[in-house]
Amino acid sequence: MSGGFAARALAVVVLLGVYLLTLGSLAWGDVAIGLALAAALELGWRRRAARGGTIGSDAADSSQRPPLHRALLALPRLVLAVCVEITRGTWEVAKYSLGVREVEHDGIVEIELEGISEEGVAAWAFISTISPGELVLDVDEERGVLVIHALDASDPDAIRARHHEFYERYQRKVVP
Repeated sequence: MSGGFAARALAVVVLLGVYLLTLGSLAWGDVAIGLALAAALELGWRRRAARGGTIGSDAADSSQRPPLHRALLALPRLVLAVCVEITRGTWEVAKYSLGVREVEHDGIVEIELEGISEEGVAAWAFISTISPGELVLDVDEERGVLVIHALDASDPDAIRARHHEFYERYQRKVVP
C-alpha cells in the first residue's frame, strides 16, 4: 500500500468518523452516505490542494499544508479549543440573555485573512460561527477579510487578536 493511498484512506476514515459522530448513528444507510460524502470531500480536497490557492494572496503556497499525520495529531487539541470557545461564547450570551449584561456595542468586525487557504477560511468561518456571540456574515475574497457580527464589538482589535491567536495556535496546524 503506497503512502499516497494510505493517506487518502486515512482521510476518508477520519471524515467518515466525524460524520458518524455528528449523527450519532451507525445505521448502514448513514455509513454508506457518510462514506460517499467522505470520499467526495477527500477527492475534492486533494484536487483543490493540487491547484493551491489562498485568500488575500496571489501566491499559492501548498507547502504551508501540514503532513496528514501532524494534522491528525493536532486535531484533538483543535477540537478541545473549539469546545472551550463554544463554552466561552455560551457563557457570554447567557449573561446577555439573563440580563446580567446589556448589549451596548454590537457590530461588524473585519478580520484579515492574508495567506490563509480557502479550506482554512471555511474552517475558520465555521469555528467562528459555531461559538455563540459571533456570526460570520461574509468572506470578502477581493479584500481578503472575514466579516463577522459580534454581540460585543466594543474592542474590534481585541476580537481580531483573539481570532488570529486561535488560528495560529490551534487551526493552522490542522487546516492552514
